[in-house]
Amino acid sequence: MNMEKIFIIEKVEDLSKIVDFILSMKISSPLIFLYGNLGAGKTEFVRSFSKNFGIENVSSPTFNIVHRYENDKVKITHIDLYRITTLSHFLELDPYQLFEDSNFTFIEWPEILEQLDLKDYNLIKIFIEIVDEKRKVKILC
Repeated sequence: MNMEKIFIIEKVEDLSKIVDFILSMKISSPLIFLYGNLGAGKTEFVRSFSKNFGIENVSSPTFNIVHRYENDKVKITHIDLYRITTLSHFLELDPYQLFEDSNFTFIEWPEILEQLDLKDYNLIKIFIEIVDEKRKVKILC
């Protein structure tokens, strides 16, 4: 990871700036880790990103763990690891197949994956923090 970019987001509509930035990097099939406390806006970011491709039905996969969204333009995988407590439980999901079958893979609560060797993947880390009623979004890639 050798690039860092910071955005200050005042309203949901401003998330499109981050979406545009990520798309402008033209990274092939990125694996996007989303960090932030409950309510920070991780799912809202995936929703904003997906709208760019005409996908409107994005919801939190906390209880299902994995949601797939696709149309004739894109395949997006949205994973929420909030309830996953062990790496072996995550590996039961056959995650590498999910990664390979997606144009974009978003993973909320990815801390448990830090121990995996993901050097063969185009990893982007997005940290969302609420500061003075605004969101500070830091992107590392």
